[in-house]
Parts: sequence; structure tokens; C-alpha cells
Amino acid sequence: MSFTQKLLVAAATVPLLAGGYGLIKYVRSQDNSRYECEGLRVGGNLVYFDQSTGSLPFQKSNVLSIAVPDTEEAGHFAKNITYIDHNGDLMVDRIVVDKKDRTRVEYLSSDGIGQTVVAEGQNQFDATLKEILEAKKRQQGIRERKGLEDIK
Repeated sequence: MSFTQKLLVAAATVPLLAGGYGLIKYVRSQDNSRYECEGLRVGGNLVYFDQSTGSLPFQKSNVLSIAVPDTEEAGHFAKNITYIDHNGDLMVDRIVVDKKDRTRVEYLSSDGIGQTVVAEGQNQFDATLKEILEAKKRQQGIRERKGLEDIK
């Protein structure tokens, strides 16, 4: 095979590899809309979950935000913890903590200290997703019972 032929084969292979990478990311990105909620009460906290699509249809990210109430001041929040999954695979990549004193701390899964924090945060993220589904199921049951009562 001549150099020119090899170059043509290489040039044809690059777009195929890039397309294959996009397909792999598309397969990994799942539909997590079942977790979507706005201000759902879970364990005394207010929980928000949003799945957004990036500039390409297969690029999805998930954001779980938990507003933790302040035990000292009724109606106020002590902190807001935001778990960010950049790939849509329900694996936490970054955690942002906004505190009552208006300070913000970020932890990344790619740095040393952040890895430990994000690993523990992943456990909290998974537990909260489970609690979201349970709370939504309870709400659905209440609405169904109310609806059945309404039509009697």
C-alpha cells in the first residue's frame, strides 16, 4: 500500500472513530427523566433534579440539587448541595456546596481531595435518587386515592 493510499485510509478512519465515540456516548447517556422534580420534599430537604441536553442530542447532563433547611432559622436553608453528572450516566463528576454564609466550595472527581468527597457524594446521590422515586410513587398513590374519592 502506497503512502497516499495509507493517508486516504487514515483520513477515512478518523470520522468513523469520531462517529463511533459519539455513538458510545449516546448509548451511555440514558433517559433519566423519571427522576425529574422541582421542590420535592425528601427527608426534610427540598430536592430538584433536572436532565438537560447539550448542543448535540446525545449529550445529556444531570443536576441534582438538595436544599438543606437551617435548624436554627425556620424558613431558611443552611446549605445547598449540587451534584453534577456531565455525561448523563448518573456518575457524579462535580459537587458544589453553597453555604449559608454565602461561601461556595467545589469538589471535582478529577482531583485528589475531590475524589474522596465525590465518592461519598455518589453514595448520597444514589440514595437520593432512590428516595425521589419512592416519594413520587407515594404522591401518585395519594393522587389516585383522591381521584377515586372524587368520582364516588
